[in-house]
Amino acid sequence: MNYKENSFDVIRLVASVLIMFSHYSVAVFGLENLAYDRFLFAGASLVAFFVICGFFLIPSLERSSGGVYLIKRFFRIYPVYIVSIIAMIIAAYVLSVIQGGTT
Repeated sequence: MNYKENSFDVIRLVASVLIMFSHYSVAVFGLENLAYDRFLFAGASLVAFFVICGFFLIPSLERSSGGVYLIKRFFRIYPVYIVSIIAMIIAAYVLSVIQGGTT
């Protein structure tokens, strides 16, 4: 099976958007008590996301040695992770300044 000829990326995208919406709805609207929010968005979407990711990670791990695989994963994940953390720190600072908070 050619990994470029499937729709798993679309399913993974939908699952990740639903997970983000779940976090957003809890943070902004306080919807943590709604049963559908906990199950449908957070629960089922998270399971789908990890199952699909695991489906692709195992063959990737089998194609390369453990050390090479870990180095590739590190440089694929952590640069974006660090940039997103920096962006969130900047956004939090800007929002606190806009809302008149202390710096």
